[in-house]
Amino acid sequence: MFHKLLWRGAGRLSTWSHWFSRSLTPMGKGVTTAAFVAAVFGINTELSLVYQVFSLLFSLLLFSILSARSSRVILEAARILPDQVWVGQPFDYELLLLNPSGVPQQDVVIFEQFPDPRPGFDQFMRTRNDPEERMHNFYDRWVGFHRFVRLTRKNQGIRNEMHALGPIAPHGELRVRLRATATRRGVIHFSGLLIGRADPLGLLRSFHHCPLPGRVLAVPRCHPVPHFEDPRGRKHVPGGLTLAAAVGEHNEIAALRSYRAGDRLHAIHWPGLAKTGKLVVVERLEEFFTRHALVLDTLASVSDAVFEEAVSLTASLALAQGHPDTLLEFMFVGPEVFRCTTGRGLGDHRRILELLASVQPQVAQPFATLAQLVVSQAPRLSALFVVLIHWDRDRELWLHALRAQGIPLRVFLIQEQLPSPSSMALPGKGVPGFHLLHPGMLRHGFKGTS
Repeated sequence: MFHKLLWRGAGRLSTWSHWFSRSLTPMGKGVTTAAFVAAVFGINTELSLVYQVFSLLFSLLLFSILSARSSRVILEAARILPDQVWVGQPFDYELLLLNPSGVPQQDVVIFEQFPDPRPGFDQFMRTRNDPEERMHNFYDRWVGFHRFVRLTRKNQGIRNEMHALGPIAPHGELRVRLRATATRRGVIHFSGLLIGRADPLGLLRSFHHCPLPGRVLAVPRCHPVPHFEDPRGRKHVPGGLTLAAAVGEHNEIAALRSYRAGDRLHAIHWPGLAKTGKLVVVERLEEFFTRHALVLDTLASVSDAVFEEAVSLTASLALAQGHPDTLLEFMFVGPEVFRCTTGRGLGDHRRILELLASVQPQVAQPFATLAQLVVSQAPRLSALFVVLIHWDRDRELWLHALRAQGIPLRVFLIQEQLPSPSSMALPGKGVPGFHLLHPGMLRHGFKGTS
């Protein structure tokens, strides 16, 4: 019950803060601050005349509140958003505003509005033991206001500013270009616009809400990483271009021969049968592919900084290792096991980026789920790239088993600068293909230690 009171108090405080920051103009904030100071120092009217200053300022604010409704402006709007944006990189989009009235509109400001990002009580309580909470003292963790603010910003997922509009003629239109920055991965929803104008004194804005839903997908930010050469080369894949084009074998034709008992029916050359009246079978060349696998470890409880760095590295590797003639299989465990193949007619890296945009840690799933998936695909792979967020005995044994099959491995472990004392000793620097990275290293260039 006490935690629920703290959660409600944080919600009300954030609501008031949000209202003051948007509704009060810079001049209005100064008048409000001065009125508050005058109220404190002028509480005893017999000792000073400061209360008269409070009375004057309070009257100005009261007049602004009463006259603000007459300053409302109503516009119609349409928004053009990009399909995908990168996390942390500003993006531009267009807004078309129409003035349906016969009166010119001036000094208008607009704010983008989003679905209520404040965390619910369940989310507020569930994140009490997140790794980020360990950086705060006991009192801050107990009150939880900083956690409420962090979750609110994370849920909103986008950063933008107020935009002042130019004059709009009667029954005219105005096309403006706005800029925003996605601060998290995933789908970001827009709910509408707040269109406002200040009162005649310029202290308080009155807003009109214009419903205008929209959505944009924020994909992980990518960084330059080297292209790792494949020492094993191409491997034979039964079925040839089956994966890349259509059902059934789709290799190049090598020759035609007579039918033999046991030949598959879909290998019969029907035009040859029509010409000769005899069963003719197509012999095809075997196909060899370079087939890489990219594996993301999601099965551990780590800080947001570690997990986001792992997702960003995975996206960067998908771009660096992707090639039109290379099959790239992306594997991870979410609410279910996911496996996505790109390259050679099966789509490009954008499909992987879309999956990475919504991936989240899965603490309840055992690591064996991912290990069994990768081991089952290992014989078909030319190389394997693994991004780990945790190091333990299960992961060490799994990597040993993969190396025993002769698969070239590149392992990238993302770990905090100061790992916990209970963490296992890492492989020595002499282990080939092992890279240790810390959060924030990718933005300065790939410098993983191996």
